[in-house]
Amino acid sequence: MLLAAACHKGQAKAAAALPTQPPIPSWLVTVVPIPGSTDSGVMAVDIRDRLTPPEYTRLTIDGTDVTAYAHKSPGLLHYVSGEGPVTLKPGDHVIKVDRDVVGVGGAPDKLEASYVYAFRAE
Repeated sequence: MLLAAACHKGQAKAAAALPTQPPIPSWLVTVVPIPGSTDSGVMAVDIRDRLTPPEYTRLTIDGTDVTAYAHKSPGLLHYVSGEGPVTLKPGDHVIKVDRDVVGVGGAPDKLEASYVYAFRAE
């Protein structure tokens, strides 16, 4: 019961602090931190997707592409704060997840869709 009360308190805080976030699209399984949340001690961003090659995800935090710095495995991007150019300091942050397709025959990669959301680190 105490856990439920703590979660509810955090959710109310997030709703007051950040605007309503768009729903997670079907090509993503989960995103952490949760859109619109207020989270203390954010150490990483996790993106789990349902994509199969040649599709892939790209991760941008606060306008900086951190994909090259993320730990990767099929269906997962895991970016640890400070292991690349972005450190998740206290404040508001914007996450952008792009769904791309590898270009064929030397053609550039193609952006299929994007999902953008915000969260607050404390």
